[in-house]
Amino acid sequence: MGARFYSADSESGDRIDDPSEDALFMMISDLNDNTFVVVQPDAEDPVWFALEGV
Repeated sequence: MGARFYSADSESGDRIDDPSEDALFMMISDLNDNTFVVVQPDAEDPVWFALEGV
């Protein structure tokens, strides 16, 4: 199921609306021990999400 608009949030409070591939790579590269980034559609009740953690 696709979405037109996404957001990426990190545990440290960083948020990028409609992130590019490069922006996602940078967020994931900046992760420290026991931290994570969540990517999900910008919807009130999203039906999916992606989680990347270290």
